[in-house]
Amino acid sequence: MNFSNEEIYSMYGQFDTFVTLEFHYNTEEFRRFGSNLMGVFLYTLEERQELEEVLKQEQVPRTDCKIKFSPSQLEKLSAENIEILDRYGIQVSSINLVSSFNRPRKNRFIEKEQKRFLTN
Repeated sequence: MNFSNEEIYSMYGQFDTFVTLEFHYNTEEFRRFGSNLMGVFLYTLEERQELEEVLKQEQVPRTDCKIKFSPSQLEKLSAENIEILDRYGIQVSSINLVSSFNRPRKNRFIEKEQKRFLTN
């Protein structure tokens, strides 16, 4: 297993980073979505709170689970596959490589002030 749930959250998920995933050959995700998939990992408030606590531990576990994923609009996915990503997610052990732009990251979840969305 290249990544764990905790590592994905720590490096990308907590920052809502846009990523490109590359799947291990012949995994369920590879067969369903192809070799690559672009988008953002999704977490509920409860999942974020739980992972924030786990990351504070001295020994952080390496768990394999499914993480929900919001695909890029550039992806040509069926409605069924979009629903699968939203409802069930991607198996962490199916991920071979994660790529993202190297830009400053900010965990907006832990900020105390009120958040607002930017619109065009």
